[in-house]
Amino acid sequence: MNNIPVVGANELSGFLWNIANLIMNVGIVVAVIFIAINGYRFYTSSNNPQKRTEAMTGLFWSILGGIIVVGAKFFAGIILGLKPM
Repeated sequence: MNNIPVVGANELSGFLWNIANLIMNVGIVVAVIFIAINGYRFYTSSNNPQKRTEAMTGLFWSILGGIIVVGAKFFAGIILGLKPM
């Protein structure tokens, strides 16, 4: 009569890892896109110091965002007890 499936810790952990993995993979792709955009902006800034500064700032934040995403994936793996990939 009780047909409710029981979800164990392994299934929940796997589900959370899949969600974290998906979000972090998207974050890595977004960071790479922003690095490419800001790299192009830096390349085309020519001798304009304001544009060059804006491009360098964007490049800095894009790289920092990528590092944060990779670090978050690593710590999510540690928290969930899985091998980080």
